[in-house]
Amino acid sequence: MESDNKRFIVGLIIAISIGMGIQLWAALQWPANFDSDEAVNGLIALHATKGEFAPYFHGQNYLGTFEPIISALFIKVFGNSVMMLRLSSLLLFCSFMVLHWIMIRKVWGKRVATISLFILAFPSWKILNWTFRPISGYSGLLLVAMVILLLLYHQNSTRNISFKRLFAIGFLIGFGLWLHPMFNYYLLIITITYILQTQEWAEFYHRLKEYCNHKFRISTEILVGCLTVGGTILLITILLFIGDRFNIIKFLVPAILLGLGIILLLLLLIFKQARRRLLTATLVLLSGVVIGNIPLWGSWFFSGIRPSLVASSGSGDLLMQLKLFYEQILPAFWGIPPFSEIPAYVLQKHATFQSLSIVQMALWSIIVLIILAVIIYFIYSERKVLLSVITLSPISNHERYVMIFGLLFFLPMIVIIFTGNAKDMFAVRYLISSWQAWVVISALFFSYLLTKRKIIGYIVIGLWIIVVGFGNISTIGRFWYDDTSRWFEPQTVANIEDYLVENNIQGGYSSFWSANALTFLMSERLIFTQFNGVIRFPENHRRVADLSNKALIFCPHIQMPDSISFAEVIAKLREGVSTSPTLRSCMQDIESSVVIDRRIISGWNIWLLGEEP
Repeated sequence: MESDNKRFIVGLIIAISIGMGIQLWAALQWPANFDSDEAVNGLIALHATKGEFAPYFHGQNYLGTFEPIISALFIKVFGNSVMMLRLSSLLLFCSFMVLHWIMIRKVWGKRVATISLFILAFPSWKILNWTFRPISGYSGLLLVAMVILLLLYHQNSTRNISFKRLFAIGFLIGFGLWLHPMFNYYLLIITITYILQTQEWAEFYHRLKEYCNHKFRISTEILVGCLTVGGTILLITILLFIGDRFNIIKFLVPAILLGLGIILLLLLLIFKQARRRLLTATLVLLSGVVIGNIPLWGSWFFSGIRPSLVASSGSGDLLMQLKLFYEQILPAFWGIPPFSEIPAYVLQKHATFQSLSIVQMALWSIIVLIILAVIIYFIYSERKVLLSVITLSPISNHERYVMIFGLLFFLPMIVIIFTGNAKDMFAVRYLISSWQAWVVISALFFSYLLTKRKIIGYIVIGLWIIVVGFGNISTIGRFWYDDTSRWFEPQTVANIEDYLVENNIQGGYSSFWSANALTFLMSERLIFTQFNGVIRFPENHRRVADLSNKALIFCPHIQMPDSISFAEVIAKLREGVSTSPTLRSCMQDIESSVVIDRRIISGWNIWLLGEEP
């Protein structure tokens, strides 16, 4: 037993070391993977060091700024840099890995916990792209959700309530609602599963069963199941025939939570002897929610910053969403070649996979079979618990976690299809919670294989780590180490800044993907705003417009011949002129300027502009 404990501790240390090593390696490649969206968080962190608090990502009133605020502490102490900005995400993700192991060990044991940690350590490169940096707050989301799941593990009965733990859960729920819109998945799933495992629900369901048998001569499971399935079909029908499906879906979670609230009220009315205890628990929970949610309602109440919901960015066409989901998003989720490109490779060696051999294609095919085996095994082995989602029948505390991770895996996938909120494979970021669940259900399958066929189990796990794990690291590594993608090398940025300062330039215009990045990397000594895309900092835009002399900078991604004239540059910019009045005024400012100088620095095209005499 002692040797087993040592083996699992060693496995835990190795898995966390590998996982954090990969995250750190990805973070260190910042000259190739730093962009304007992350730079917005960086500027929020810089402003926080001066006492300025931004409750949301600039330009949208959702997505809390938890990670940049933590980064501000490191920047304040150690100075401004991309690594100081990313340190918050790395620490949060490391904490998440440790708590993930503790949580899964409590529910399924050390073997499943350790295996899941190794899978967690090797995300697909599309998932990795969102975890090592504070670009959308996913590391914080995963950590907060895991802390709640751990607290709930011990708060498994309404008959033995710990009010301190309940307050802490409420606080984290309120904090999570500010932190990230995807926290609604956790809130919805945790609420459903918690109600289903309470003793009050079991007693209510038993009474309902007796009533149904006596009144309708039909089992409660069949009756509730029919109502659930019928309601789902009705909802899907509505979604199919109403144009803007997203406007309906975004109210779905609050509507379901309202329904669950009504169920809780019903339980209070039925179980009078428990009313006082349940009411007190509810008040304690809600007080925690209110305090934890201060960044959201406090900004609204004191500063008038009203929170908003995520805007749709997809096509809205259900068939197109299904096609995109199957051909690109699902493969990106697991880190396998897109299904849409495999036929092209087989027929004519598509450029993306020119280096793939028949052996490699065979290995990817085996990985697909493993994925199918994992899903089939989980659905079959846990069919009773998963069926409880439809029948709403009572579940045990252990079954609650099976249901939580099952719903976390499937629900976001269903939502991403019906919301129409995906336009390319990078929409895999909406499946971060599904990925968290995937590492658990795949670990359950691999653990089962080790129990039944140890040799086969080790081969399958090793195959997954080598082909998917290291395969994805190799794929993204080739891109990040490509010289043409490393736009923001420190020396390059320093050379650009020196050239502009020498010519008394204090700022200028650049593209959406480089303007805020340059501003952050130069620690706002020079200010840049974009001539296209969303204006995240209107004040910076006004400051640049007021400058007499300014720069017009094109990053290497925007290909320009060395011989191009300024008139041709203007014509090229006009092609993408936005209807935004702000961006139109920006174009007018550029067009009314004269060229002072032009220089190319490491592929960056820089035009110095001045006012017409």
